[in-house]
Amino acid sequence: MMISASYVKITKYDLTSNHIHYQTDDATKLVVIFPGGGNSCDRPVLTFLRKYYLDHQTDVLCISYTNTYLEDDPNDVAMKKITNAINEAILKVHESKDYEKTYYICESFGNIVSNAIKMEYPNMVAKSAYISPTIEGLEYISKYPGLIITSTNDEYLDEPTIKELKSRPKDNMLIIEDAGHSLMVDDVFESIDIVKVAVKRIIDYLV
Repeated sequence: MMISASYVKITKYDLTSNHIHYQTDDATKLVVIFPGGGNSCDRPVLTFLRKYYLDHQTDVLCISYTNTYLEDDPNDVAMKKITNAINEAILKVHESKDYEKTYYICESFGNIVSNAIKMEYPNMVAKSAYISPTIEGLEYISKYPGLIITSTNDEYLDEPTIKELKSRPKDNMLIIEDAGHSLMVDDVFESIDIVKVAVKRIIDYLV
């Protein structure tokens, strides 16, 4: 199977952002990966998901927030610019191939961005997996529920929030004990096991 990768270049507000579109010849579905604020689609869970989907008739679009806004933009202006550019990137990819389904996999800051897009562009709503959402991210997710993967030692969540998440139905919830925001723990082999559990749960959910 041949896998190709190309940049999707989007120019908005005199800024040009580059998003990576991984393609296979027989893909019928698209997964859009919204990384955290560090902009990396190469974190362990996201890397293994990308590989899995490319091996299973699914193209992958890795989003980048670089050059979508200016550092001195107010938060609301920055978010509008980000969502505008990323929405255009997703639409551009859809123009290149007629996908039957589109899924979103979102991590940390990416949870906020993906749901801001859904609010701004209702036609862009897609089944979603939310990894390590912040408290602000959970507010966005409440409007567009999906699978939530979080951890009891996530430094971006407080105890009442974790307690509330634990009370929710388990069908759309995976809470990793003792892991931090990155879904990692001190022990390397335990971290590998956590990654495996998270990847499998997302794959099982996004069908």
